[in-house]
Amino acid sequence: MANYNVGALHDPIVSYTNYSLTQGDPTDVFRFSVFGGFMGNREIGIRLHDISANDNANLSLWRDTNNNGTIDASDDWVALALAPNNDDDTISFNASAGNYLLQVNRVNDSVGSVSYDLDLQATHSAGTLGGSVKSYSGGYLSNTNPKDVIEFTTNHPFQRNINVAVDNITNGGNVSLRMYRDNGNGVFDAADTLVAGELYSSGENSLNYRGTADTYFVELEYFNSDSTFFEYDLKLSRSNSKASNLLVGEFDVGDLTGFGYSNDGVVGNGFTTDTYEFSLGLYEGVDITLTNLTGEAYMRLIKDNNNNGIVDAGEVIAAVSSAGVLDKHINDITTSGDYALQVVMGPGGGNGGVNYTVDLNHFTTPYP
Repeated sequence: MANYNVGALHDPIVSYTNYSLTQGDPTDVFRFSVFGGFMGNREIGIRLHDISANDNANLSLWRDTNNNGTIDASDDWVALALAPNNDDDTISFNASAGNYLLQVNRVNDSVGSVSYDLDLQATHSAGTLGGSVKSYSGGYLSNTNPKDVIEFTTNHPFQRNINVAVDNITNGGNVSLRMYRDNGNGVFDAADTLVAGELYSSGENSLNYRGTADTYFVELEYFNSDSTFFEYDLKLSRSNSKASNLLVGEFDVGDLTGFGYSNDGVVGNGFTTDTYEFSLGLYEGVDITLTNLTGEAYMRLIKDNNNNGIVDAGEVIAAVSSAGVLDKHINDITTSGDYALQVVMGPGGGNGGVNYTVDLNHFTTPYP
């Protein structure tokens, strides 16, 4: 029996290529450790593939309870993969921090030596997204640890919004954010499908993807930052409507002054919501218009009263959701404070995206 020390397992895939099992030595054991990280548990992904023709092998995963580096009666068996013939074997296991032992076993009816390739990975695990927002603090990226991968599942049978937001970024950090749909091979790799995201974006960032039940990966990547290290907070949610219930201002307008603010944007299935954050001072007001629509879209105005970055009950103070491409208006907002305006793809928006123009028309109000 051959033993291999993998070391600490993290987001990057660790691969072993063209390893073999024989009748005289039918088992390989791979030892590795898992550290929980800022989200607690990690999702161990294992893929046994490219098994030689007319041969078979399977997988057993054990928790090394007594930390002695060998599989014995004191250890806990936690997962098994028994794919037929030379089909790929995969394991996905939600793991707490600790030491683990993976056993690769030659199946007896194989012909001669069995060759195989093996991939191992441990992504951050958010579990299953439901109706409640999941919040995590203390993630970090650096020039030596440039990527984090977050794995989660959704189990709703119908299409729903999947919302991801990164905020409270320290040290002037910049993060790129992308979402992938799993191809079912047990690990996050180049074969997964990019469904939402952009290669580069500065500061706070968010994604809103209209997806069905499946396993997804979110990849966060350090880039072009002022410091070699920064921390971030992460929120994930599932919402029934196309409007995100997470408030991260992709467009930080700031304090409205002068004639106000105008922007041309686009919303679609991979970015269902654009959020504009702005503030009004005393004796100031705003009229908001949504025009030049190429498909259905609507807007809603939010006041985050408890400053938790989540759209809670009672915080939507105005909304216009009329169908079609008619201009939309929210007028005469005159209470001072901080606001978030969301432009949202409507039910008839289509897959190609909806172009729009939003105007925040600033005005002053008379002193009492």
